[in-house]
Amino acid sequence: MFGLLISLAALIVAVFSVRKTGMRFFKVTMAIVIIGVFFVNDGLRMWNPLEMPINMKLSLYGISFFVVIGCAFCANALARSKKQS
Repeated sequence: MFGLLISLAALIVAVFSVRKTGMRFFKVTMAIVIIGVFFVNDGLRMWNPLEMPINMKLSLYGISFFVVIGCAFCANALARSKKQS
């Protein structure tokens, strides 16, 4: 769970790099976070996950989905504003 929070925090911090460096580093960070959630995270990985109640697992997937989509939306908005200025 702690690793999930750190990876989502890294994704949120990566949004702030979009204005200076563009979308390249954000897209790489987003890919690493998604791979980490689905394949590395102990409780949420697709194969042989740790035992946890289904409602907790769905909640963590929902939080991850919300953060990834929200960050992608913000990063696209920042990238567009960078192109216009």
